Amino acid sequence: MKRLTSFPLNVNPTSITDLLAIVLMKRVNGRRKVVEVTEPREEGLVRVFSLREGLSLDRSDIFSRIAEREYVDESRIEREYHEILGGFQKE
Repeated sequence: MKRLTSFPLNVNPTSITDLLAIVLMKRVNGRRKVVEVTEPREEGLVRVFSLREGLSLDRSDIFSRIAEREYVDESRIEREYHEILGGFQKE
């Protein structure tokens, strides 16, 4: 949050709740990896993924937010998510 609201990004703190997610990437073993995904909400940031903890969709409202923006049923978003994940192989 501090990085987003300070130089050089200078994002207005009230605009952060309009974002779907904030993705933090770092170099891990010489490669860039997503190490954390958080959802900005009015009550603060909610971590939905961390490299150490894994995925926590039970804490997330990302599917409902996407469904609302796309005017589709939330179950469709969840189904597409799982279909996409099924196409990826573990490294």
